[in-house]
Amino acid sequence: MKKILLILLTAILALSMFISCEGDPGTDPVVKITITFDNNGGAGDMAALNVNKGEEVKLTANEFTFDYYVFTGWNTAADGSGTPYKDEATVKFDKDTTLYAQWWQPKVTFKENGATSGTMPAQSVGYNTATKLSSNVFKRTEYVFLGWNTKADGSGQAYTDQQSVTLTTNLELYAQWAIDLSTTTLSKTSWGGTNGNIYTLSSAETDISERITVTGSVKLLLPAGVTLNAQKGITVSGTNSLTIDGTGTLNATGTSFSAGIGGFYNGGRDAGTIIISGGIVNATGGDAATGIGGATYGACGNITITGGTVTAEGDGWSGQANFAGAGIGSGAGYNSKAIGTVTITGGTVTAIGNYGGAGIGGGSCASDPGGEGITVIITGGTVSAIKGKGNAGGDGIGHGNGGNSNRGTLTVDSTTMNVYGDNNINPPTTLRNNFETTRYTYMKVEPKSI
Repeated sequence: MKKILLILLTAILALSMFISCEGDPGTDPVVKITITFDNNGGAGDMAALNVNKGEEVKLTANEFTFDYYVFTGWNTAADGSGTPYKDEATVKFDKDTTLYAQWWQPKVTFKENGATSGTMPAQSVGYNTATKLSSNVFKRTEYVFLGWNTKADGSGQAYTDQQSVTLTTNLELYAQWAIDLSTTTLSKTSWGGTNGNIYTLSSAETDISERITVTGSVKLLLPAGVTLNAQKGITVSGTNSLTIDGTGTLNATGTSFSAGIGGFYNGGRDAGTIIISGGIVNATGGDAATGIGGATYGACGNITITGGTVTAEGDGWSGQANFAGAGIGSGAGYNSKAIGTVTITGGTVTAIGNYGGAGIGGGSCASDPGGEGITVIITGGTVSAIKGKGNAGGDGIGHGNGGNSNRGTLTVDSTTMNVYGDNNINPPTTLRNNFETTRYTYMKVEPKSI
């Protein structure tokens, strides 16, 4: 009996010693692991985290920096191919782990958009740091590179070549091209439609000997030091439009009964939309047509001048006295339509009528009522409007010779007045004085009472 008790006591003592040394046999022992932070090319130091194996812990907020890059989080692989973690994420690891800082900077991708040669790799740029775009190396036969745009069709944000940009997101840029009228084998006289809608020149001087026809919405860019001679003028009629910009020169001379820029007597006599934003534009009408506006028997259209130096002169017809177009406005002829508005907000504008045509306004006709007055709005620039030369008649701004009682309107800044035909212009003193300042020049005959 005593022997059995001795064995039992020995077993109990051994078991208690085991429990005291190993703890609860149902609980794993506490193991420490280390989370190490690597700047992965950046700068700075961060203390490692010593945590219990398998225990949830919040990562230390990133303290590393990297010039021209932005921190995007952590990854278990330096190249970002491992498991990603956000900054200050709550994590749980079962072994020692190194977390690598992940860095990002924007890239600019260049699209050739029709180029026939050249390649451009994507360009990395400093995050939120001014960086100059790579110089364009794309080329397109018979086209001139204009710059970049975020839309292939040029409807997005525009960028110039080597422009400085500050980016926080990626940027995709499409090369923008203009047909080179100096070298193109496409039709030089059909602008728009399938031939494209932006035109420019690379030679110092380019002559186009046939009349040009604009279809759709077209832009002409005149680079510095170049001259385009449109020797038979440019047709812009109906719903079509032409925008002219740049610092070069355009000389447009209309054929008989057709405008320098605008209506064409043998088709589309009413001018379309003409916008001049820059350049030196000299436009002369053919017989009885306007410099800018309608052909003979044609309406003015909508003409807007915001910049540049514009000289427009209407012409008379040798076959009939006092049958002439305005400098800017409607062509000669019986009751020429007063459709359209001339708006001038900038630039230097000289508009000259001829043989009864208004400087800006209606054309004239000897035996029938002349062209109606049109709506003229002037809010900026320097404007000289000279009545028809050669014979009396026509207003500086207003109506062509012929006595038609239909009227137009003239607005200078916020002052509006009615304008009648055959010199019947009697502006208030304040308005008249406005024209006599350096901002506006108003050339006119002596006014008569309305």
